Amino acid sequence: MNCRFFEAELTGPVSLASKNGMGDLAEVLARMVCRFDLKERAMRVVVDYDLCESNAVCMGIAPKIFEVRDDDNLYVLEEHPDESMRPKVEEAVGMCPKQAISIVED
Repeated sequence: MNCRFFEAELTGPVSLASKNGMGDLAEVLARMVCRFDLKERAMRVVVDYDLCESNAVCMGIAPKIFEVRDDDNLYVLEEHPDESMRPKVEEAVGMCPKQAISIVED
């Protein structure tokens, strides 16, 4: 669902819900879903450094987010990465051998 388009349709004089005969309840629900989807969500990358072995698997997947430096420590370069990076961060979370990385929604 393209919520930006859908939201624009719902605010017009004749809603998309009415055009399709879905009624007022459907329109209210559609607005709620779209507003939730459009709400700014801040993804935060969290590393449990007690578990982390700094093996750089995450860095190989998302080098813009993770870096293992010469001191053999992992650094999170972007604690709040852009939403476009979510697939790479999720892959890094899933591939971490020690499961030391997580995503928190702020």
